[in-house]
Amino acid sequence: MLLRHLTSTLGMSATDIASVTSLYKDRATRFGHQLWARQRVGFAVVDDTTKALLADALRELATTAVSVNDLVHQSEHWLFDRRLVLPGDRNLRDMARTAFADQENAALETIRIGVPREHIHRALLHTFSKRSGPGGHTVLDWLRTPPGKHGQLTLSEVTKKIECLKALHVHEWKLSAIALNRLKAYSQEVVNRTPSATKNLSPEQRELEMVSFLHVTLLEQTDLAAEMGARRLTDLYRKASGKVLKKQADSSVDLRAERVELKEVLYDKKLTAEQIVAAMRGLLVFSAISDGTKS
Repeated sequence: MLLRHLTSTLGMSATDIASVTSLYKDRATRFGHQLWARQRVGFAVVDDTTKALLADALRELATTAVSVNDLVHQSEHWLFDRRLVLPGDRNLRDMARTAFADQENAALETIRIGVPREHIHRALLHTFSKRSGPGGHTVLDWLRTPPGKHGQLTLSEVTKKIECLKALHVHEWKLSAIALNRLKAYSQEVVNRTPSATKNLSPEQRELEMVSFLHVTLLEQTDLAAEMGARRLTDLYRKASGKVLKKQADSSVDLRAERVELKEVLYDKKLTAEQIVAAMRGLLVFSAISDGTKS
């Protein structure tokens, strides 16, 4: 592509100049061209000063990165924005891996401080235990199951999950020092693998991912319960409004009919005043009896 572009720009055919392969057999020529191209676009090579800045940036970016690959991708953008040539993939990945590991250690320290050990032990013991009922599924399998369609049964299931998690004191855990998307990333790891594979992780990694999973699951189930509750309230309000409007429409028809009857009695020239009063009283009594029957 480069050769076609150059020859097209110079108005030459590709065979009139050396091929790119033969042109760069000489390392000095290749390095010279690379230096020229870098200076032309204003990019600089990462030196000791910029490497220290990159390390600081990686530590900061690692607080929200969900994986080492994500951190490498963010660091590449950071370097490009500052017009710095990307270092070798291995060097950049090693720096990202170190920064990511530091954040994982910080997350573990947050869990040690914010979650009592007895809570973690009880939560792990309960979630890996078999759930009562047919199928022999674990509690973790049940918690990982996505919600069904909006309805009373789903709302009841969501409520049971919230009660289960609150019984494990998950709502008391203090994990605000860990970024939410980082917690979600750890939680997703638990969702994507079988409970037995999660159980076989190293103790520290298992605690980190399971605590994150239980915390995130409680947040998600609580939000889902609030959403479903709001939707059910909206449905009840719509149905109640429909019934009220229908009743008001029926009442307006009845009142219109009563007004017509009252007018007929009031303007009937064949009746005396006493007869008109008696007839109007009779209509009023009949209306009261009808309203009582409807209510």
